[in-house]
Amino acid sequence: MNQNDLNLLVKQFARSMKIRNLSERTIKAKLWMLGKFLEHLAARGITHIDGITKDIVRAYQVELYQCINKKGRGRFNFKVHHPS
Repeated sequence: MNQNDLNLLVKQFARSMKIRNLSERTIKAKLWMLGKFLEHLAARGITHIDGITKDIVRAYQVELYQCINKKGRGRFNFKVHHPS
């Protein structure tokens, strides 16, 4: 398997969180959020890390921002901190 394959990298990330003794709830939440980003990538045909560019990340950030309502909640149902 290619070391740049996103699925392999996700598995390595999950394993590293377990090694760092993060709670299962934290791991689940982080993997869920990462999964949303991976869905964004898949919709654009990106399956390897070398396909991720600044423009791709920026587009995802814009998508997230557009989903947030006035109460700081969006369709992803997590709070976003807006620095003052």
